[in-house]
Amino acid sequence: MKLTKVLFVFLLTSQMIFAQDWPPNLCSLQFADECNFLVDFETPEPYLSLDTVAVSDNIWQVGTPSKVLLNNTFSGNHAIVTDSLNPYPINNHSYFDLYIGGFNICGYPSSIFVEMYHQFDTDTLQDGGYITVSFDKGETWKNIIGDFSNELESGLGPPWESKNIYSTEDVLYNGEYGFSGRSEGLVHTAFAWYVLGVGNSRSSIADTAILRFNFISDSLQNNREGWLIDHIKIYSCEIESNVQDLQYDSGLFILHPNPAQTIANVKMNKIYSQIEIQISDILGNTVSKSELKQTAEFPINISDLDTGLYFVRLIADHQKTATSKLIVR
Repeated sequence: MKLTKVLFVFLLTSQMIFAQDWPPNLCSLQFADECNFLVDFETPEPYLSLDTVAVSDNIWQVGTPSKVLLNNTFSGNHAIVTDSLNPYPINNHSYFDLYIGGFNICGYPSSIFVEMYHQFDTDTLQDGGYITVSFDKGETWKNIIGDFSNELESGLGPPWESKNIYSTEDVLYNGEYGFSGRSEGLVHTAFAWYVLGVGNSRSSIADTAILRFNFISDSLQNNREGWLIDHIKIYSCEIESNVQDLQYDSGLFILHPNPAQTIANVKMNKIYSQIEIQISDILGNTVSKSELKQTAEFPINISDLDTGLYFVRLIADHQKTATSKLIVR
């Protein structure tokens, strides 16, 4: 896979953002709804990890927010909030993770856009929330506003290409940049990686990106309400004047039968000289890789896979790609 560079576009000054639409004008076409990844917290979400075992004092809860200030959702009745009823405690670090990859974003690894609606009430520039990203399956993490490629020699992206993200002036007590203080109702925040490469230069296993939503508090009790997040939407879109390695083609192939037990058959829209096949589980772990040549139909042996949901991604002639869900019984 060709190594690509990463550019993270983020906010420098919030004053310039409020009048801006999202996505920015560079985004000419969003992929179809079935290619988007939406977490509205109304139903169980396989790509959401809320670990209350490793993080025993994790205060993130999915439910109906019922606080004085944090009492609204963007859609539906549920959101994720740092305790749906009580003020957040002291000396706390809680987080939840979202997994992103070809298994839930059709255009991955190109042009990943993230939007969310959230509200916060914390001790200003002490307690608060921040977002980190990992490209090596959780071994290392970086605050998203520091995630840009020096190799591009373009430094930080222009502020009009992100929306309502914190800046390097918003420093929490632990030295991280983040959201803090009191927002006026729900805030629409958005940011993007214009090129996010599988096997990028920072990691040899970037088949999965993980976004971590962190909340921290210091040792002073202030009876503030914390952080509420709803309607997290993650998607790819075509970028004007952006040279992309692969073109997403929703009609590239079909799988049958689906669900399947031992064999899933692939039928492509024509014969291709070279076909790369990758199967991933719901956490983005690659469970199978193979290649074929000069064919339009072939079987995939899934007899060794456990029962569950998987994602089959094909790359045809290094030009076109598509991803399809596969249920293994």
